Amino acid sequence: MPNAPTIYYFAYGSNMSSARLQARVPSAKRIGVYALNGYVLDFSMHGFDDSAKCNGRKTNNHEDDLFGVLFSMNANERHILDFNEQLGEGYEIINTAVTNNSGESQPCFLYTALRLQEHLLPFSWYHHHVLFGAQEAGLPTNAIQSISRMRSTPDKDTKRHQEQMAIYN
Repeated sequence: MPNAPTIYYFAYGSNMSSARLQARVPSAKRIGVYALNGYVLDFSMHGFDDSAKCNGRKTNNHEDDLFGVLFSMNANERHILDFNEQLGEGYEIINTAVTNNSGESQPCFLYTALRLQEHLLPFSWYHHHVLFGAQEAGLPTNAIQSISRMRSTPDKDTKRHQEQMAIYN
């Protein structure tokens, strides 16, 4: 659809990886690093594969910033992203605005978790998507270090692991 309106999506988890997001939403284009004030990143979303996924958790503390990547995309592809993020079951949408380090604000949408569980670990392939995306985008060093320190666990489904990592080959 050539005249589809452009929408803006703020990714703070595995979709920060351009390869991962563009495999899902071909029109996605990285705009840059942005932050959402009063939120932090954690791995508290209970995935349907019984592993942890990222969540943007609201803290109401104005010293907290959730760093991520702002993408533009065609509005007619959002349903694909909604499906992959399990909209209504795994995540819900929040419409907000994020800010870059120049102070420029951009209205956008993001997903926050509906299914929370604190004591799960992400699979190593999922952790790789998040860390790779953070490094690729150039998130602040402290944000990258925080992600890299997060423990992960091997996925017993080796086929799923290989399929997830294949986008980097």
